[in-house]
Amino acid sequence: MKLRNRRIANVGIKPQSVALLEDWLCNRAKRDKVFENLGIGRASLFRYIKKIQNKESSVTQLFTFDQIKQLIEMYNEEFEESQKPKEEKNNNEDKIILKIAYFNFMPYSTFRL
Repeated sequence: MKLRNRRIANVGIKPQSVALLEDWLCNRAKRDKVFENLGIGRASLFRYIKKIQNKESSVTQLFTFDQIKQLIEMYNEEFEESQKPKEEKNNNEDKIILKIAYFNFMPYSTFRL
């Protein structure tokens, strides 16, 4: 007796989330990272993206549940990375301002020749 996988039920994802995920996958995702993490070939990924862009099918129809979870994780990681450089840039500017303030308030005796 051979056991086979059966679809129990469709997983429900909000339409707004699907639209965000499709937009990210088609326009902003790093393709090399996507096909490495999902375990699919480049040709398959580009075929899926073309189908999504032509509105022939959606992410939920093309990818498995585990692949959709990985896509969501990759989207969240990229979103968090886009938030980090703004914070680091402000910290570097604060360090430069502190250095300038330090040199402006140095005692007069250190500048004598």
